[in-house]
Amino acid sequence: MSRELGKPVIVEYKAGAGQTIGANFVAKAPADGYTLLLGSSVSLAVNPQLMPNIPYNAAKDFIPVAMLGTNANAVMVLPGFPANNFTEFVNYVRKNPGKVSYAHPNLGSSAHIAGEALRQQAQLEYLAVPFKGSAGATTAALGSQVEVLIDNLATAIPLVKAGRLKALAVTSVKRSALLPDVPTIAESGFPGFHIAGWISIHAPAGTPSAVVNKLNESIRRTLATPETRQQFERAMIDPVAADSAQNLDRYLKADYETWGSVIQKGNIQLE
Repeated sequence: MSRELGKPVIVEYKAGAGQTIGANFVAKAPADGYTLLLGSSVSLAVNPQLMPNIPYNAAKDFIPVAMLGTNANAVMVLPGFPANNFTEFVNYVRKNPGKVSYAHPNLGSSAHIAGEALRQQAQLEYLAVPFKGSAGATTAALGSQVEVLIDNLATAIPLVKAGRLKALAVTSVKRSALLPDVPTIAESGFPGFHIAGWISIHAPAGTPSAVVNKLNESIRRTLATPETRQQFERAMIDPVAADSAQNLDRYLKADYETWGSVIQKGNIQLE
């Protein structure tokens, strides 16, 4: 972006409180295009629906600028699990109601939401077991403490490539270029299923549209470079196709409603 804009771009880390500190900082910043938020599905779609006292309004305090990439989750089992594809997995869980449990890395994570969405849409009876991070969830799956692991591709790919777990499906709307041989849940009998984490750039509400459009064009050109795409692949993130800020706004609003519906129906709460 620095090359595209002809100005230095400084990354300032404001971590903590489930990404709400950084988001709140940008929400209160001047709407001049010089302070931007690296937002995510956590800070802008999940936390606002799980944290009653969140200090910003995700729908009103930000303007979407550009989507950067998505990070799907994979549904994984041990090599000896009695299912070799997602259809067999669903049938097995249905025949063994309440006897199958799945690990996920955090309450309210995209993996947790994906597991709950699958429970609702496929009408499965299985138990969600939360952990504080991917390491604990992975250890539980590899140690046969749970039958299933649902986690993002950064966790999944090394395990699958090493043969320690087998991936039955990914939760994105289309197959991931990082695991091209693994089908989506949508193509495995559940059309429309789509729960994947994402990262995107946002500006404070009130930022002039001309500024937003200029930033969008700059980011899109940056994303199109081989160097950037390689960096995304190393981070196990699927870069998205270039799109306008207006289309991104519609996409994020739809995603917010989808995730909110799953959270409400599943009575998901941060304990």
